[in-house]
Amino acid sequence: MKTNGQWAVIVTLGVWSLLSAGCVTNHKVELLLSETYPPPAQVTAPHPGIILSQVEDTAQSPEYIGTPSYLGEGLENFGLLYLVLVMRNDYNQYLADTPRVDLIRNVGLSKLRGAGLSVAFRPAHSVQKENTPSPTQLLVKAKIRSIEVTNTTWTLPLIIVWGIRYDALIANVTLECQVLKAGNPEPIWEGTVHGKSEETDEIKKQYPKGEDRQRVVVGQALEQAWDSILQQSRLKEVSLRLRSDAFAEAFKNAEQAEAGTDKSMALTGYARAYTVSDTDDQTLSVIKALARLHRTAQDKMALPEEARRFGVQATSLVEKQRYDEAIVRYDQALDVAPWWAEGHFNRSLVEASQSRYSEAAASMKLFLLLAPQSPDARAAQDKIYEWELEKK
Repeated sequence: MKTNGQWAVIVTLGVWSLLSAGCVTNHKVELLLSETYPPPAQVTAPHPGIILSQVEDTAQSPEYIGTPSYLGEGLENFGLLYLVLVMRNDYNQYLADTPRVDLIRNVGLSKLRGAGLSVAFRPAHSVQKENTPSPTQLLVKAKIRSIEVTNTTWTLPLIIVWGIRYDALIANVTLECQVLKAGNPEPIWEGTVHGKSEETDEIKKQYPKGEDRQRVVVGQALEQAWDSILQQSRLKEVSLRLRSDAFAEAFKNAEQAEAGTDKSMALTGYARAYTVSDTDDQTLSVIKALARLHRTAQDKMALPEEARRFGVQATSLVEKQRYDEAIVRYDQALDVAPWWAEGHFNRSLVEASQSRYSEAAASMKLFLLLAPQSPDARAAQDKIYEWELEKK
C-alpha cells in the first residue's frame, strides 16, 4: 500500500509530464567562424596560381535550403517518464555567422594560402573576371555534399530517466572537388573528401568557453576536408611545376630577345614571366631585367593602352574608397606592363592603406628598382622603413 508521500510524488510527476509532454525548445547557437576564416577581400593575390570558384551547395533538407547558414542540430537534453512519455526536448541549432558556401570558400582560401600557394577567389560577378586565365593557372571547384554538426549524448540507466544531456560536439563534412587547368573542361583530378572532428577532452581543456570549442571543432572538420583535397590532388606540386616551367621558358625567351636587341619581344617575354612568377625572387629577377632594359633603351618604354585603362580605373576606384578593387586593377595594369614604375608606387600606397604592409613594402621596392632616380625615391624608401615597423 502506497503512503500519502508516495502518492504525492506520483501525482506530481504525472501532472508535470502532462504539462510538459511534447515541449520542444530550440536554442540557436551561432559559431563565429568568420573571425578565424576571413572573407576573400583579405586574401587576394596579384598572380594567383590557383583560382577558387564559387562553392556550390547541394544540401536538400528543408532546414539547409531554408537557412543558408544552417550547419545541423543536436539534442541538448530531454526527459522520459517510465521510458514512454516525453517530458522535455531541448535542441541546439548550430548556425555559422556566414553562409555555408562562403564558409567553405574561406576555409579553402586559408588552407591553400597556408600551403604556400598563391590563390584568389573568382566569383562570376567579380571585376577580376576580366583577367585572361593563364594556362598555368589551376581552377578549383568545390561542392558541398553534406555538413552535419551534432552532438553525442549520455543516458542515466534508471527506471525514471530524468535526462539525456549534451556531451560532445561532432562535425562531419563531405565535399566534392574538381581541379582543372585553365581553359580545359576536363578535370585533372576529381574526388570526394571527408572531414570529421569531435570535441575531445584536450579541446575542452584548451578552450573553456563552449562557443570557442564548437568553433574549433567545426573548423577542424572543414580544414581536414581541404587537407584531403590538397593531398589527393597534389595541387601544390602540380601548380608549382606548371608555374616554374612557364617562368623559366618565358624568362629565357625574354633574355634571348634582349640579347638580340628586340626590345619589343623582350618586353613581351618579361611581362609573361612576371605574370607567372610564383616567388618574390622570380618577381625581383623580372623587375631587375626590366630596369636594365629601361636603362639601355634609347627611348622610354611606352605604357600600353590596356595598362593605362586599368590604371585610370584603379585611380577612380581609390577615389570611391573601393580599395580592394583598386588593387586588383593595379595588378591587371602591371600584368600588362610590369615596367610601369608609377603603378607599383600607387599600388603600394593603396595596400598600405589596407594595413597590408608586407605587400606594400614589396611593391615599393619594385618601384625603386625601376625608378631609382625618381624625385619620390627618398620618400618611397622612408615609407618602406615605416611599413617594416608596422608589420612587426
